[in-house]
Amino acid sequence: MDFSVHRTNRNVRVRFSEHHRFVKNNNPKSAYAIHILNNGHEYGNILHSMELLKTCEKGQRMNCWEIFYIQTFQ
Repeated sequence: MDFSVHRTNRNVRVRFSEHHRFVKNNNPKSAYAIHILNNGHEYGNILHSMELLKTCEKGQRMNCWEIFYIQTFQ
């Protein structure tokens, strides 16, 4: 699996704000927004919506951790 297309070097808070705005404006640019809107989930501020699971450098190790956490939470 290649998840690198979904990564960004921008600040997490900036990305979260964008996704939050997409939800408010019913904008389909964000998979997060589409999921929230299609499933009627509530969404809140960054402190209640996000949690850093693991800190690591980009690369193969990050890919492995990402796959692990995706599988763990599905």
